[in-house]
Amino acid sequence: AVAYLLDKGANLEIVEEYIEYSLTRKQQELFNKLLDSIHQISVKGYEIDVFQAEMEDYIPDVSLLAHKLNELHNADALFVLTKYNEKLLIIGRSNDDSINVGEVLKYFGGGGHNRAASATIKIEEERELIEWQEKVLQVVQEKINPAILVEDIMSTPVDTIDPDTTMKEADQKMLRHGDSGLVVQDNDKIVGIISRRDIDKVRNYD
Repeated sequence: AVAYLLDKGANLEIVEEYIEYSLTRKQQELFNKLLDSIHQISVKGYEIDVFQAEMEDYIPDVSLLAHKLNELHNADALFVLTKYNEKLLIIGRSNDDSINVGEVLKYFGGGGHNRAASATIKIEEERELIEWQEKVLQVVQEKINPAILVEDIMSTPVDTIDPDTTMKEADQKMLRHGDSGLVVQDNDKIVGIISRRDIDKVRNYD
C-alpha cells in the first residue's frame, strides 16, 4: 500500500513531520550497536552508509531504526544488516533517485520501493556479517549508475582574463568562445570570476 502511494506522489517527509517514535529498551540497545558499527564508503560518486549488528532474538521495527539512522547521517543511501536466529534482515533506504534500493534488495529475494526496501534471508551456511556487507556493496556497485560529476560537464580548458581587461574586451572574448563566465587571473593567481550577467549589468547601467 505504501509503495502504491509513493508511486502516486506521496511525500514521506511530510508524513514524518506528524509521526513521533519512541524506542523500547531492546531497540535502543540495538540502535547503539548499529551506530557503533557504521561503515562509510563512496560508490561511483555516491556516499553509502552500512550498519550491522547481531541480535539474540528478533527485535521488531528495525525499519524504524533504519529511519533514525538515515535522519542522523543523511547519506545518499544506507543499508542496515541485522542477524538473528539463522536469519539475516537487510533494510535499505535511498535519498537519491539514482540509487534504487528496491532493485538492490531484489537480488537477495526482497523487494520494496526505489527509496525503501528490505529482504529477509534464511542463512544456510555460516557467514560473518562483514561478508554479507561486502556482498551488499558488490550488488550496489553493479546496480547503480555513476553520479554525474562536475568534471563531466565543466568547460575545459579554462578561459582567463587579466584584472585590467576592459569589460568590452571580456564581452568579446565570451562571445568568441561561447563562455558564460571567465576566470580572472593575476600572475597565475585566481583573483575573481566575471560572468555574462555581470557584463549585462554594466551594459544596462550604461
